[in-house]
Amino acid sequence: MKRMKRMTENRKQVIEILSNQDYEGNYPPFKVETIQSEIYMQFDRMVLPKQIYRTCADLVAEGTVGYYPRLIDVANKALPSRVKFFFTFETVDRFILLNEVYDFLDRIKGFTFFVDQNNKQFVIGKLRSFIQRTHPDKVAGYEYENTLLIAEFTRIKGL
Repeated sequence: MKRMKRMTENRKQVIEILSNQDYEGNYPPFKVETIQSEIYMQFDRMVLPKQIYRTCADLVAEGTVGYYPRLIDVANKALPSRVKFFFTFETVDRFILLNEVYDFLDRIKGFTFFVDQNNKQFVIGKLRSFIQRTHPDKVAGYEYENTLLIAEFTRIKGL
């Protein structure tokens, strides 16, 4: 692990964006382009993706930030590209759960009927699991997500 360098403006802003919990359905881990657009929107600064990638690489070497590579389809390319998604270590569990919840809610948003009963039972079981993992008696900070999940659960249960 490298010794911490001085805290530059880029470092402060990248860490703030990766540890921010005030996004509406868009939570870290973020790729470099997302960090760049958040810096522009929040701090009104233009920073090149190369600078952000270098800053994130330094933070990874220090142990402040982590990343995981993911294959994603890039427009106008035949093969998917490997893209690094960056996150802070102290908030990673929360953001992973929130991403799972919102991705699942987006996938079942338009369901009005089920072809067979097995699919319906799978969705109901998955919703029950998320409701338990976000229950206010067990963990704090997921009250809004828990109410969304309960509303969706009652809607699908009634179908």
